[in-house]
Amino acid sequence: MSGHTYDQVSMARRFASRRAAKRKSPVMRLNLTAMIDVIFLLLVYFVVTANFATGEGVLTTKMPPPASGDVSYPIDMPPMTPLRVYLHAQDQTGYRIRVVGTREQPANFTELATVLTGLQRHGGQSAGQYAADDPVIIQPVGKVRWEHVLNAFNAAIKAKFKNVQFGAQAQ
Repeated sequence: MSGHTYDQVSMARRFASRRAAKRKSPVMRLNLTAMIDVIFLLLVYFVVTANFATGEGVLTTKMPPPASGDVSYPIDMPPMTPLRVYLHAQDQTGYRIRVVGTREQPANFTELATVLTGLQRHGGQSAGQYAADDPVIIQPVGKVRWEHVLNAFNAAIKAKFKNVQFGAQAQ
Protein backbone atom coordinates (compact mmCIF):
# COMPACT_ATOMS: atom_id res chain seq x y z
CA MET A 1 0.00 0.00 0.00
CA SER A 2 1.33 3.34 -0.78
CA GLY A 3 1.33 5.08 2.56
CA HIS A 4 -2.38 4.74 3.25
CA THR A 5 -3.81 2.60 5.98
CA TYR A 6 -6.63 0.14 5.55
CA ASP A 7 -9.08 2.45 7.34
CA GLN A 8 -8.28 5.34 5.07
CA VAL A 9 -8.80 3.21 1.96
CA SER A 10 -12.08 1.82 3.17
CA MET A 11 -13.27 5.34 4.08
CA ALA A 12 -12.33 6.59 0.62
CA ARG A 13 -14.24 3.75 -0.99
CA ARG A 14 -17.27 4.41 1.20
CA PHE A 15 -17.36 8.12 0.26
CA ALA A 16 -16.82 7.27 -3.42
CA SER A 17 -19.78 4.85 -3.37
CA ARG A 18 -21.95 7.50 -1.70
CA ARG A 19 -21.04 10.04 -4.38
CA ALA A 20 -21.78 7.49 -7.10
CA ALA A 21 -25.13 6.69 -5.47
CA LYS A 22 -26.00 10.37 -5.45
CA ARG A 23 -25.13 10.67 -9.12
CA LYS A 24 -27.20 7.62 -10.06
CA SER A 25 -30.60 8.55 -8.64
CA PRO A 26 -33.15 5.79 -9.15
CA VAL A 27 -35.95 6.39 -11.65
CA MET A 28 -39.12 7.25 -9.72
CA ARG A 29 -42.39 5.85 -11.03
CA LEU A 30 -45.74 6.95 -9.73
CA ASN A 31 -47.97 4.09 -8.65
CA LEU A 32 -51.44 5.09 -9.91
CA THR A 33 -53.26 1.96 -8.77
CA ALA A 34 -54.08 3.25 -5.29
CA MET A 35 -55.16 6.65 -6.63
CA ILE A 36 -57.48 5.06 -9.23
CA ASP A 37 -59.01 2.87 -6.51
CA VAL A 38 -59.74 5.95 -4.38
CA ILE A 39 -61.27 7.79 -7.38
CA PHE A 40 -63.61 4.88 -8.10
CA LEU A 41 -64.62 4.64 -4.46
CA LEU A 42 -65.44 8.37 -4.42
CA LEU A 43 -67.40 8.01 -7.65
CA VAL A 44 -69.45 5.13 -6.22
CA TYR A 45 -70.03 7.09 -2.99
CA PHE A 46 -71.33 10.19 -4.80
CA VAL A 47 -73.58 8.17 -7.12
CA VAL A 48 -75.09 6.26 -4.21
CA THR A 49 -75.64 9.34 -2.04
CA ALA A 50 -76.93 11.63 -4.80
CA ASN A 51 -80.51 12.82 -4.40
CA PHE A 52 -82.29 13.13 -7.73
CA ALA A 53 -85.69 14.09 -6.29
CA THR A 54 -87.19 17.53 -6.85
CA GLY A 55 -86.40 19.71 -3.88
CA GLU A 56 -89.02 21.06 -1.52
CA GLY A 57 -90.31 24.46 -2.45
CA VAL A 58 -89.73 23.85 -6.15
CA LEU A 59 -93.07 24.10 -7.89
CA THR A 60 -93.13 23.26 -11.56
CA THR A 61 -95.61 25.29 -13.50
CA LYS A 62 -96.43 26.21 -17.08
CA MET A 63 -96.45 29.93 -17.64
CA PRO A 64 -98.70 31.42 -20.31
CA PRO A 65 -96.96 32.63 -23.45
CA PRO A 66 -96.07 36.33 -23.49
CA ALA A 67 -98.67 38.56 -25.07
CA SER A 68 -97.29 39.70 -28.39
CA GLY A 69 -99.92 41.16 -30.66
CA ASP A 70 -102.89 39.07 -31.70
CA VAL A 71 -103.09 35.87 -29.74
CA SER A 72 -106.01 33.69 -30.71
CA TYR A 73 -107.17 30.80 -28.63
CA PRO A 74 -109.16 27.96 -30.15
CA ILE A 75 -111.93 28.19 -27.53
CA ASP A 76 -113.30 31.48 -26.27
CA MET A 77 -113.68 31.11 -22.55
CA PRO A 78 -116.19 33.27 -20.75
CA PRO A 79 -114.51 35.83 -18.54
CA MET A 80 -114.25 34.50 -15.01
CA THR A 81 -113.40 36.54 -11.96
CA PRO A 82 -110.75 34.51 -10.18
CA LEU A 83 -111.03 33.68 -6.53
CA ARG A 84 -108.41 35.79 -4.76
CA VAL A 85 -106.78 34.96 -1.46
CA TYR A 86 -104.72 37.81 0.02
CA LEU A 87 -101.99 37.10 2.57
CA HIS A 88 -101.04 40.20 4.56
CA ALA A 89 -97.83 40.31 6.59
CA GLN A 90 -98.13 41.11 10.28
CA ASP A 91 -95.04 41.72 12.39
CA GLN A 92 -92.06 39.55 11.44
CA THR A 93 -93.65 36.10 11.24
CA GLY A 94 -97.39 36.71 11.46
CA TYR A 95 -100.01 36.76 8.73
CA ARG A 96 -103.64 37.68 8.08
CA ILE A 97 -105.77 35.94 5.46
CA ARG A 98 -108.44 37.73 3.41
CA VAL A 99 -110.62 35.89 0.89
CA VAL A 100 -112.34 38.17 -1.62
CA GLY A 101 -116.03 37.44 -2.06
CA THR A 102 -116.83 36.05 1.38
CA ARG A 103 -117.54 37.48 4.78
CA GLU A 104 -115.67 34.72 6.55
CA GLN A 105 -112.06 35.63 7.11
CA PRO A 106 -110.08 32.54 8.16
CA ALA A 107 -107.64 32.81 11.05
CA ASN A 108 -105.39 29.95 9.91
CA PHE A 109 -104.79 27.73 6.91
CA THR A 110 -107.06 24.92 8.10
CA GLU A 111 -109.95 27.39 8.20
CA LEU A 112 -108.87 28.69 4.77
CA ALA A 113 -109.25 25.18 3.32
CA THR A 114 -112.73 24.96 4.88
CA VAL A 115 -113.78 28.37 3.47
CA LEU A 116 -112.46 27.49 0.02
CA THR A 117 -114.29 24.16 0.09
CA GLY A 118 -117.52 26.05 0.90
CA LEU A 119 -117.00 28.36 -2.09
CA GLN A 120 -116.63 25.49 -4.54
CA ARG A 121 -119.39 23.78 -6.51
CA HIS A 122 -119.42 20.03 -6.00
CA GLY A 123 -120.81 17.98 -8.88
CA GLY A 124 -124.37 19.05 -9.74
CA GLN A 125 -124.82 20.93 -6.49
CA SER A 126 -124.90 24.69 -6.78
CA ALA A 127 -123.80 25.46 -3.21
CA GLY A 128 -120.67 27.34 -4.23
CA GLN A 129 -120.03 29.80 -7.00
CA TYR A 130 -116.62 28.48 -8.13
CA ALA A 131 -115.86 25.33 -10.09
CA ALA A 132 -112.82 23.18 -9.34
CA ASP A 133 -111.18 24.42 -12.58
CA ASP A 134 -111.71 28.12 -11.82
CA PRO A 135 -108.53 30.03 -11.00
CA VAL A 136 -107.53 30.66 -7.40
CA ILE A 137 -104.89 33.37 -7.06
CA ILE A 138 -102.71 33.48 -3.94
CA GLN A 139 -101.69 37.13 -3.56
CA PRO A 140 -98.99 38.00 -0.97
CA VAL A 141 -99.08 41.56 0.38
CA GLY A 142 -96.02 43.00 2.10
CA LYS A 143 -93.18 40.85 3.38
CA VAL A 144 -95.13 37.63 3.81
CA ARG A 145 -93.00 34.56 4.50
CA TRP A 146 -92.78 32.00 1.71
CA GLU A 147 -93.91 29.37 4.21
CA HIS A 148 -97.30 31.10 4.56
CA VAL A 149 -97.75 31.44 0.79
CA LEU A 150 -97.01 27.75 0.38
CA ASN A 151 -99.47 26.88 3.18
CA ALA A 152 -102.19 28.90 1.38
CA PHE A 153 -101.36 27.02 -1.83
CA ASN A 154 -101.69 23.70 0.03
CA ALA A 155 -105.03 24.79 1.52
CA ALA A 156 -106.38 25.53 -1.98
CA ILE A 157 -105.19 22.13 -3.20
CA LYS A 158 -106.77 20.50 -0.14
CA ALA A 159 -110.05 22.20 -1.10
CA LYS A 160 -109.72 20.37 -4.46
CA PHE A 161 -109.07 23.43 -6.65
CA LYS A 162 -107.04 22.49 -9.71
CA ASN A 163 -105.99 25.90 -11.06
CA VAL A 164 -104.05 27.52 -8.22
CA GLN A 165 -101.75 30.39 -9.21
CA PHE A 166 -99.52 32.94 -7.52
CA GLY A 167 -100.07 36.66 -8.01
CA ALA A 168 -97.32 39.26 -8.01
CA GLN A 169 -96.33 40.43 -4.56
CA ALA A 170 -98.02 43.73 -3.70
CA GLN A 171 -96.51 46.27 -1.34
